[in-house]
Amino acid sequence: MSENSSNLAQPPKPLFRGVAVSVGLALWVILAFFVAGFAVFGLFYGLEKLQISLSFVSSASLQLLQASLIYMLTLAIAISVPRILTKHRTSLQDLGLHRAPDWKDIGFALVAVVPYILMSVGLVLLATNYLPGFDADQVQEIGFETVTNRSGLIVAFITLVIIAPIAEEALFRGYLYGKMRRVTNIIVAILVTSMAFAFVHGQINVGLDVFALSVVLCLLREVTGSIWAGVLLHMLKNGVAFYFLFIFVG
Repeated sequence: MSENSSNLAQPPKPLFRGVAVSVGLALWVILAFFVAGFAVFGLFYGLEKLQISLSFVSSASLQLLQASLIYMLTLAIAISVPRILTKHRTSLQDLGLHRAPDWKDIGFALVAVVPYILMSVGLVLLATNYLPGFDADQVQEIGFETVTNRSGLIVAFITLVIIAPIAEEALFRGYLYGKMRRVTNIIVAILVTSMAFAFVHGQINVGLDVFALSVVLCLLREVTGSIWAGVLLHMLKNGVAFYFLFIFVG
């Protein structure tokens, strides 16, 4: 375990209090995410009602703009509201952004691919055998289903493979996991963070996959002390998915 990772660990806390605070943090992040989503879609709905045309912007570019605004607003709400109410600041250390990525992060990300795949496949197999009505092949709705031209694919790539991994890691393995590790142990922090991450993805089959991904991403945060190895693994995972969704089928 690296020297940086020790910054996450704190003296032992009462388990019940740690679990309660962790669940509260997870619910807060989920609430911030949905409030941001409603606010952004409300903004675009209001522009439409005011007859302010955005027809000069492609549908893919609008998706990119909406996603970027939702991620930025979610982080702003999650971080700023507690600071205003409690005066507790969120540092770059808390977010796992206190250092630049390095070559070790690439190595950790590549090694972590194997446990992620094994855990994901294992959870899907268990759900297939024991969860009635589970559909492992249900298609995930990502908002770019109608993209076919090159410019649209570039915008989709930027959104799904670059922006989403960075923003989601900063929010979940950065802010949420970093805050949890100051009040509870590693197991509680990983499980609660991963359940929250699975929940916001909506679908059960996708939720199982990203739960497995989040477990590995949390461990990467713990070992490296930052989110960069997790960002790289997340980008790799989304990049592979992007290829099979948009390139391989073409």
